[in-house]
Amino acid sequence: MRGLPHRSRHRARVSDPASPVGAEHRVETCRKCHEQANAQFAKYHPHGTINDFSKYPGLWLLGKGMGALIVLVLAFFYTHSVLWWWREKQERPTIFRRVDGRSYPVRIKRQKPCSGVHFRRFAWGWRINHWLLALSLMLLVFTGVVVMYPNTDWAHTLVSLFGGPGPLNAIHHWAGVVFLVVISGHVGVVLVRLLRDKEFDWFGPDSLLPCRQDWEDIKGQFRWYFGKGEQPRFGRWTYWEKFDYWAVYWGAFIIGLSGLLLWFSDEVGTVLPGWIFNLAMIAHGLEAFLAVMTLFVVHFFNNHFRPAKFPQDPVMFTGSWDLAELKEERPAEYERLQASGALDKLLVAPPSKTWNRISHLLGFTLLGLGLLLLILVVDGFLTRGLF
Repeated sequence: MRGLPHRSRHRARVSDPASPVGAEHRVETCRKCHEQANAQFAKYHPHGTINDFSKYPGLWLLGKGMGALIVLVLAFFYTHSVLWWWREKQERPTIFRRVDGRSYPVRIKRQKPCSGVHFRRFAWGWRINHWLLALSLMLLVFTGVVVMYPNTDWAHTLVSLFGGPGPLNAIHHWAGVVFLVVISGHVGVVLVRLLRDKEFDWFGPDSLLPCRQDWEDIKGQFRWYFGKGEQPRFGRWTYWEKFDYWAVYWGAFIIGLSGLLLWFSDEVGTVLPGWIFNLAMIAHGLEAFLAVMTLFVVHFFNNHFRPAKFPQDPVMFTGSWDLAELKEERPAEYERLQASGALDKLLVAPPSKTWNRISHLLGFTLLGLGLLLLILVVDGFLTRGLF
């Protein structure tokens, strides 16, 4: 990876005055590849590990802290997904089929509600923003997983296919630029709209800020999973959508900041101590792993793979839901819009057959790419672990 000091191949001990990585010669050695290197830059730990608290307490704390975060997030949302799948399977319609004179209950596939009238869920601008975010993220995962798991057979194949690490590094960097620009543009548009709307209810039904109702919905959803109550009557945004939304900002901050530190390490290393790159690499890799294991598993399940949505929900391409689907998925939002008279303004014509086919094709393509990347990451994790 560009910008990081190379591990010395010299066999002399670090304590040996002749060692090129000893205190007297370390800066000189670093300058062989990094002309601007100084004493700050040379504080990088080439053998830093998250497994040795006595030598690297900062790396240990960051690694264990982010590791705990990964375990907690994945444990909660994977359990959430499994219970949701099980509950929706239980609620599939049942018919009785006679075989050899006896009746057997058979659960049939649940059909998506259809009224022929559509409700606009996402405008063109938000959909394009989402597509760019998804494509740039997949490029980042594709090029980043090669660096994270360089000892796998497929990593060697991909590096050779792209003509070496240089082109892959360039793609990774500029995909990161697109990723950050897309997110920054989204934030800019949201802020402008909020400044214009002086009466915006920050914790109302149109807000993506977490509120007390989300906690009630979480409890209600788990009661429904275990047959202890009805499913919550969700409004415009659900608690899992809010998690997805704010997780992007969290990830963009951690991955974006650490990525910029690593990209411009020659310049940063003259000001900040070199061990900052050790922290950046750990944060970058672990946060990327968490993003992959939530986006390509939990996000895909919530929006596409649960029984009520399978095999996909093309709303992010078509921009609209069938009105009957809105009533079923978000009854509180339907009733609110109907009561306020705003519903009629959001009714649109259903997507054409051609655009519907294109939307499904694009959707399946992105889902397929995401699942392929997930397989590579899981294979790398099983082969090498995280660090």
